[in-house]
Amino acid sequence: MKKPGFLEGVLVALLVSTAGSIVYQLLSRSYTDVTTWRFLIVFVSAVYGFYLLKRSHRYGGRLITCVFWLLMLLAAWFYVPAIREFVLMNVVSVWLLRSLYFHDNVISVLLDLGLNLFSLAVSLWAFVQTDSISLSLWCLFLVQALFPVIPGNCFNKEKNHENNRDSKYQHALQIAEAAMETLSSNQK
Repeated sequence: MKKPGFLEGVLVALLVSTAGSIVYQLLSRSYTDVTTWRFLIVFVSAVYGFYLLKRSHRYGGRLITCVFWLLMLLAAWFYVPAIREFVLMNVVSVWLLRSLYFHDNVISVLLDLGLNLFSLAVSLWAFVQTDSISLSLWCLFLVQALFPVIPGNCFNKEKNHENNRDSKYQHALQIAEAAMETLSSNQK
């Protein structure tokens, strides 16, 4: 499977921010602000989470991951009263998902945590400056689009594995050519 790239992340950011803005406008007519925000946060994190699961090359444990995520969201919905903590919990859940399905070492996981916290800070800054849901979501997911360039993730490892396989092939080819030269020189 082809690895997700930055441009794909930009497209996802555009789609999620547009869909999130539409969902917010539709829900704000029927629900209170707090409930609307909670629905929006759950919607956006679920869409992004399913995108990440779809793009992951690891298939094991997806059902358990979805069930765990659903239970965590339900617990947060009822036991986390403040929106700040609810947002932070969803950002951490995205980080955990990417840590499980995209990263192979601790350094990558910590860099991804930093990226998630930075994206949250940029998103909050954009919301405070513009009071725009769409722009805030756009900034959040635009920074999130940088996750494939984190060094040491599983996609970089696959590329290194392919390069290693090619170099093994080249080495075996050189040995075979040397053996053919030896055989042909011995026959003369």
